[in-house]
Amino acid sequence: MRDPFLAGILSLIIPGVGQIYNGRILAGILWLILTPGFWIGMMLYLGAGFGVAWALKSFEAAKSILDKLEVMIDTLKAMQGVDRVRAALQKNSARP
Repeated sequence: MRDPFLAGILSLIIPGVGQIYNGRILAGILWLILTPGFWIGMMLYLGAGFGVAWALKSFEAAKSILDKLEVMIDTLKAMQGVDRVRAALQKNSARP
């Protein structure tokens, strides 16, 4: 067995290299493959989860805004209808 401190530093920098340095080639290769695979897998898994959560949150926010806009549009249409009725009443009352 070689210097364990150096093996630890090597594994800290690149997981598996410390194992290879100590002569455990197969274990080192497995760590070299599994560790990045684990990190990439977790990033994809969490990234997808965060992406879905963000999309749902954005959809809820957009729906809330659209609902408020729909209420505002309905209110404006109602106000236009009231103005048309007033204009018609004024027009009819102005006739002799």
